[in-house]
Amino acid sequence: MDTTMTTSTTFNPAPSSSTSLIPGRESVAEYIDRHIRMSGKTGNQIAQECGFPHSNVVSMIRRGHTKLPIARVKLMAVALGVPTREFAEFVLREYQSDSWTLIADVFLDDR
Repeated sequence: MDTTMTTSTTFNPAPSSSTSLIPGRESVAEYIDRHIRMSGKTGNQIAQECGFPHSNVVSMIRRGHTKLPIARVKLMAVALGVPTREFAEFVLREYQSDSWTLIADVFLDDR
């Protein structure tokens, strides 16, 4: 199965054997890593676009050693060139699934 993603606006995390909270899908760290590699940008460029003082933070996020701060989700989506709303949902589902469930139930019940 081809696990590559085009640079279109379609948000489709690729299948993976990771421990993501979305069964059969890649983790947020894997997704970020893949999109950084696809972008051709350096970790330093991504760090600057996301407002991180050092590129080692981006390295730790893409390896899964630390989580992307929720406050930086929108900046990361823009830096990666991915749809912000879908990326934010993906991150919240993995990092804060209980919070996402409440948000979806209260604010997005028409989905």
